[in-house]
Amino acid sequence: MCQANPGNFNEYEMDREELIAKYIQGKVTEQELEIIRELIQTDEDFREELAFESGLRRAIKQEERQDLKSFLAELEKGHSSQADSENLQTINHQHKGSNAKKILQFSVLGKAAAVLLIGFGAWWFLNQSPDHNALYNTYYEPYPNIVAPTVRGPESTASITAEAFRLYDNKDFPAAATLFEQLTKREDASYAHFYLAQSLLADGHASEAIEVLEDPNWEVPDNLRTPRNWYLALAHLKIGNTEKSRPLLEQIERANSTKSGEAKRLLDEMK
Repeated sequence: MCQANPGNFNEYEMDREELIAKYIQGKVTEQELEIIRELIQTDEDFREELAFESGLRRAIKQEERQDLKSFLAELEKGHSSQADSENLQTINHQHKGSNAKKILQFSVLGKAAAVLLIGFGAWWFLNQSPDHNALYNTYYEPYPNIVAPTVRGPESTASITAEAFRLYDNKDFPAAATLFEQLTKREDASYAHFYLAQSLLADGHASEAIEVLEDPNWEVPDNLRTPRNWYLALAHLKIGNTEKSRPLLEQIERANSTKSGEAKRLLDEMK
């Protein structure tokens, strides 16, 4: 696990604003997410800036999807300019310096974001992961064994293939991956790349699974083309690479396959 050192932020390859921007866009890597979590717990200025920017982002999304204009009208109703001034003075006292100046620049929408932020609290920021992780967990499930259904009995482990799928069916994914990797070297085991990637994904190794699924030397069987694209899209989504995930999902949606409906729903949720 990456150990962040907020006191020496210059050692990271990006500045705070870029890190916050990537977090809000759901593009951080797992290592960067660990750094963010550490900074949230140890650096008050970083925590407040992340909280404000995230609250503003959520307010904008609410405007797009639920007509935030009505919400803002209700928010403003009954508040005099004097009350607004007092509220802003309170925020200025709490946030100090540059954070207060940022809030003052945002008129009505800025005030709405601040109100929303208070409701979320520090707990939300300490426990939530970027949206792409939540979406991945919602849509991911290991692909079923359609090649060699496990046969009970002492003869079921007579070959590497049978043993690999026995381990896969029993959810011993690290051991299954070892055997599927051996099978990728056999010309008569075109399914091996796919199930190696499945084992890696199930064991939490999305980047390694992507390398396997994108192997230019693997001739993808016709019956695995759509499943391959589906899991490749999910793997890219898992690591935050939506630029590569989205075209794959669009291709699946257009193909009118059994995954087209799920691909469309996932694309809608990624907007």
